[in-house]
Amino acid sequence: MTGEPQDLLEEIEISPISRWRNYGVWPSRLLAQLVVIFTAVQHVFWIEGVMVQYSEMFERNVVFMILSQAFYAHEESSRVGGYKYDKEDSRPNEFVVFNTTETRIQLEKIIDNYFTLEEYSVDSVSIAKEGGRIPFPQIHYVSSSGQAEDLWLDLRSVDDLGPFSPEKSPTSVTKFIHGLEKIEIFLFLEALNPTQWYLKRDACVLWKYEFTYTRRLGAGPFFAKINQHNPRRCTNKTTMGYSTPIFWLNAWLCFVCVWHFCYALSRVWRGVLVLNVLRQAHSTGDSDDGENTDSDSSVNVWDKISWADKLTIINRWVLISIVADVLLFSYGLFQIVQVSITTERQQQHEWEAGWVSDIVTALLGLGCVLQLVSLMEYAEYSLVDYLILQVNRVARQDVLKILCGIVPISAAYIVFGVAVYGNKVSRFGTMGNTVITLFSLCLGDEVYNTYMDLLEVKEVSSVITVFYLTTFVGIHFYVLSMSILAVVEEGFITQGLWLLDVDNNDHTMDLHYTSHNNSATIGYSSSPYYRSDLSATPGQRGCFQPSPARSYSTRSYASTPVRRSYTSSTPTGGRMASGVSLHVSTQAAQALQNLTWDRGTPPQRAQSATPTQ
Repeated sequence: MTGEPQDLLEEIEISPISRWRNYGVWPSRLLAQLVVIFTAVQHVFWIEGVMVQYSEMFERNVVFMILSQAFYAHEESSRVGGYKYDKEDSRPNEFVVFNTTETRIQLEKIIDNYFTLEEYSVDSVSIAKEGGRIPFPQIHYVSSSGQAEDLWLDLRSVDDLGPFSPEKSPTSVTKFIHGLEKIEIFLFLEALNPTQWYLKRDACVLWKYEFTYTRRLGAGPFFAKINQHNPRRCTNKTTMGYSTPIFWLNAWLCFVCVWHFCYALSRVWRGVLVLNVLRQAHSTGDSDDGENTDSDSSVNVWDKISWADKLTIINRWVLISIVADVLLFSYGLFQIVQVSITTERQQQHEWEAGWVSDIVTALLGLGCVLQLVSLMEYAEYSLVDYLILQVNRVARQDVLKILCGIVPISAAYIVFGVAVYGNKVSRFGTMGNTVITLFSLCLGDEVYNTYMDLLEVKEVSSVITVFYLTTFVGIHFYVLSMSILAVVEEGFITQGLWLLDVDNNDHTMDLHYTSHNNSATIGYSSSPYYRSDLSATPGQRGCFQPSPARSYSTRSYASTPVRRSYTSSTPTGGRMASGVSLHVSTQAAQALQNLTWDRGTPPQRAQSATPTQ
C-alpha cells in the first residue's frame, strides 16, 4: 500500500515500521540515523587506536608490565636498594641488584616477560618472532678491562642468556659475574594499528627499551637502570595509509549527517504544520460539542497548551538528533581540514596537543551521546519499552526533591572528611577525591578499605571514624537509596498496570488517552483490558476494572492511569494504525483528538471521535 497518512495523530507520531507497513513509506530517517551512529562509532574506534599508538600512558603501561615482575620479584633487593620506581613515570630509574645469582634471575624474568607480553592481552603490540621485521632482543656483556672479550647475543628465548643460561651452574655464574663491568639488554616493541576494518594494519611506532646493569666502583653490587629511547614514528608511506582513509571516512560522516539532517527537518516541519492546523482550528472557534465559541476564548484554549506540548508535537527527540548532526558534521569538517593541511603524522601533535583538539573530540563525544539518546524516540512506539520513559516522567520530580533535600547533609560529610582526614588519607585529600570516595560508599564499594585507611589516622579517635562512616552509609544507602527506590517503584506500578494484559489474543485498535497528574498519553492500544471501564477525572482516584475478556479481581489504586476508548474514521477502514504514542497534557490531548487532517481540505473536527461506552 502506498500513500500518506491523513489522520492527524498518524501524521505527527507514527512508528517507521507502521508507516512502512500501512503506507509503503520506507523508514529512511531511521536508516539514516543508524548509519550516522555507526560511522561516528568508527571514529571513536579510530581515536582509540591513535591513543594506543601515541599515548605516553600506554608506553608507561608497557614498561611497567615488563618490569613489574622483574624488579618486584625479590623483596630483598628492593628493600636494600630502596628503589623509587614510579609506574606513572617512564624516566630512568635506578635499582640496586646484588652481584649474585639474583642478577641472573632478574635477567631471566625480563626476557620471559618480553616473550610472553602478548599473552598478557596488551592490544596492538608486536614482539620479535621468527621471520618478523622486529629485531630480537640483544644482550651485551661488557667485561672488566683486560679480563675477557665483550659478548653480544641475540635472545630468542629465556634460555639464550649465554653464560647466564639456566643450565649453567651457580659457581660458574658467580665467577662470570665477578668479571663483568656492565650488562646491557635491548628490547624492541612495535605498535600496530588496532583497527582492521577500514585502515591498513601497518607498523607505525617502534619502541626501544634499554636495561643496563653497571658497577660503579669496579666491584660490589650492580646498579640497574632503565631507559626508553624515543620511538621511531610513522614514515611518509605509512602515514598515507592512515591519512587517506581518514579523509574519506570524515567526508562520509559529513555526508550522512547532512542526509539525516534533511530527514529530521522534514519530521520537524510536519510537526510545525500540525501545530498550525491545531491553531487554525481553535482560532475558528471549533469546540468539542460542535458549536462555535467566541474567538477570544478559543485563543485562550490554544494558550493553555504549553510549550512543552508544542515541543512534543514537533518531536523533541528529533531536535536532539539535529543538534547531534550539527556537532558530528563540525567534527568531520575539522578533521578534513586537519588532514588536508598536513600529511606528516609527526606534525599533527601541534594540532592535537592544543585546545582545538579538546574541542574537536568533545564534538565527537557529545554528538555520539545525543544521537544514541535520541534513539529513545523509537522506544515510545512499544508499550513495554515506553514504560521506562513513563516511569521517568512520573518519578523524576519526587526523586529530584529527595536529592535536593540530602545535599546539605552530603556537603557536611564532604567538608568534615576533608578537614579531618585530608592531610593524612589520599582518599580525602581533595574535595574531588572525597566526593568520589563517599559516592563509592553509597554503592557499598570500598567500605572496608576506606575504614582501614581512616583507622590509620591516629590523631582521630576510632569512635569518630566509626560514627562518621556508619552514619554516612546509613543515611545515604539505607534511607536515600531506599526512598528513591520506593518512588520509582510507585511510578512503575502506576504506569505499568495496563500492561498486564499484553498477552491477550483478542486485540482491538482503539484510540485512547491516559491521564495522570494533568498529563495524558495519546496512542493506540491493542489490549482490551481497558475499554471504557474507568470513570474518573484527572487527579482523582480511579478504579481499576477488568475487561470481561479476562477474569481479574477488582482492585483500587491511587493515581491509576485513566484510559478512555475512542473510535475514529481513518483511511485504513475505520481502524487506527498501531505504533502511535504521544505524551502531552490533557488539554492538548483533547484538542488533538477532535482534529483530523485531510490533505487539501480545511481542518475539521472528527465527528466520529466520540467516547464509547
